[in-house]
Amino acid sequence: MKKVCLPLIVMLLLGLQSNGISEINPVKNSKKSSYYTSIQHAYNGALSGESLLMQAVYFIEDINLNQNIETELLGGYDNGFTTASGFTTIYGTLIISNGTATIANVTIGGSANRWTCANTAVGRSPVGVIFDGTHIWVADETGEDIYKIQAATGAVVAVYPGGHGAQYLAYDNVHNNVWVTNPGSNTVTVINATSGASLNYSSGNNPDGIVFDGANMWVANYGPGTVTKIRASDGVILQTISVGVANVSHPRFLAYDNSANRIWVTIGSDNKVKKINPDTGEIEGTYDVPGYPYAMVFDGTSIWVTQGILNTVVKLRTSDGAIIGTYNAGVAPNGIAFDGAYIWITDQVGSGVPFPLDTICTVTQLRADDGAHVGTYRTGERPQWVTSGGGFIWVTNGSDNTVSRCTF
Repeated sequence: MKKVCLPLIVMLLLGLQSNGISEINPVKNSKKSSYYTSIQHAYNGALSGESLLMQAVYFIEDINLNQNIETELLGGYDNGFTTASGFTTIYGTLIISNGTATIANVTIGGSANRWTCANTAVGRSPVGVIFDGTHIWVADETGEDIYKIQAATGAVVAVYPGGHGAQYLAYDNVHNNVWVTNPGSNTVTVINATSGASLNYSSGNNPDGIVFDGANMWVANYGPGTVTKIRASDGVILQTISVGVANVSHPRFLAYDNSANRIWVTIGSDNKVKKINPDTGEIEGTYDVPGYPYAMVFDGTSIWVTQGILNTVVKLRTSDGAIIGTYNAGVAPNGIAFDGAYIWITDQVGSGVPFPLDTICTVTQLRADDGAHVGTYRTGERPQWVTSGGGFIWVTNGSDNTVSRCTF
């Protein structure tokens, strides 16, 4: 039987930890020190005389204050609910049908349907997704095809063969090529974004994540615990760097800090991230990141890393790898992207939640400058990877074989 997504509010309630703090907790009852996933949920649990504090983010919901109680809805708070210097925005309606409510630092922003998605069919198990400036590219792991999609319309304009188990992508804007890792054949496929002409090059064993540094492609090799540097112009392997113990450490994904010219890689099984000098291949830093560090992205200032086991994402200072922020990021955060202002994270079922992996279907939006939770939205079934492009957020959905083209 085909599984379907749980209602969003049900999914959010599954994220309650044993300490009572929700994985997505932008609302707090100040007297009970209880945290909630939505304003309506918090209000439904409130007693007369209690105050609900809301972070300075936006909520997409319709709210009905229908209890015979006196309450306060106080918006604009920071992540720690200590100061209120901003505004909370509600995209939807707020109706007081019973009781009384004092409301401060709250704006009503319009329709609750602010987040909308249209889905495009892409193969049998889409995973990686990337934007080349005009088109979206999606790798279908099971069908082993690469889909080229017009970003402006969401229409598939071409399908090209990939390698065995095609998974993740990177775009070389110098040579106008899309690169795809193929862990089943220990290769990378290179497709010209205009002509569709393709070549296959050898990489390390079990290539996984891939990133471009302006001249070379860097590939994390899951099995041997290495990172391979490949010259983008001709596919020649320039260097293979050991970043862990073969068949134990499992390097996963990479990010490129173009301000300092450094490569970053997650070593999931070791709970580490490493910083590499791309010119020398020297590992300049090894930093502790608990919770199986997985996907990562550079936002122009900091490195962000998803922690799938802890249901959080961390923000690292690039100079010394110090964790400067830890933020709730849905349930089992997976893929991550930066759109110039916000961090976007795909969410799957977390450890200890007794539901199948493909029943949770959301993407979380955080503000990049301070990690504030901005919103959590429905996508397709079992969201995998995420990118931004053409004014949209794009999410691959592994269970319903689509890519979502979303506006917000």
